Amino acid sequence: MKAKIEIEIPGDNRKGKCWAKTITSIDYTKKDGYMFEGDFLREGETLLEEGTVILYVGHFGSWKNGEQLAGICQIQNGKEEIIVSQNEKWAKSKISLAEKCEELLGKTTNGYQVDTIKIDANQKHKPIIWDKESKDSMEEFFQIAKGLNMDYVIYVQDSRGDDKSAWACAKEDFTECMFTFSNKCYFGRVQSLDMAIRYGFFDEVKDN
Repeated sequence: MKAKIEIEIPGDNRKGKCWAKTITSIDYTKKDGYMFEGDFLREGETLLEEGTVILYVGHFGSWKNGEQLAGICQIQNGKEEIIVSQNEKWAKSKISLAEKCEELLGKTTNGYQVDTIKIDANQKHKPIIWDKESKDSMEEFFQIAKGLNMDYVIYVQDSRGDDKSAWACAKEDFTECMFTFSNKCYFGRVQSLDMAIRYGFFDEVKDN
């Protein structure tokens, strides 16, 4: 479902340092703002799908001492909802902003609404992500992954050993997922989905 949204790009745009972009995916192999993949938006009214993630970057302050600040909105219930207020320093916050966009994209495009998705026996789905804020339990996540014909579960920890998330992916996406974790200094233990359903793992780690 699409909604009419009035796009207003904050900041002083005299030098073209203010922009808005719909985010469709994140590519950590690219540098700077190029990792945020999607289409740029112009100011004014436009039609956007429910769940669309928008990154705003604007220049604030004087040209000598000012800086670019960024924030994230998402189309929810036919209007823009602020997810991250536009006070994040663009020069230093790209990775954290990218991670938040990934989280939002995972919750909206991956769906977790398996009963509304028609899947044939050979169809594969892009990786889906579970974290501690997810409404679904770990067991429900495994069953959703099974319904989407996933092959592996990757339990992701950061460099301090803290649990971050669990990813389910198909064989063809496994290498790319591990490359993404490596780029971000994350580490993952891997199980086949069948083993994860039978024995689990994440809860053991979380309780230790």
